[in-house]
Amino acid sequence: MVESFAVELYRRFLNGETVRQLAVSLDVPADRVATRIHAAARYVESVRKRAA
Repeated sequence: MVESFAVELYRRFLNGETVRQLAVSLDVPADRVATRIHAAARYVESVRKRAA
């Protein structure tokens, strides 16, 4: 299964990359990276709750 870009960012964030590092490496504004990480965190949590 292919992950969305937001979920990929979230997983990279959980693995230790900072929002700033992600923003610089992807040439995306940090506020957009943070927004996508936040949205992915809510999505992943909702998926976990449905699976339980």
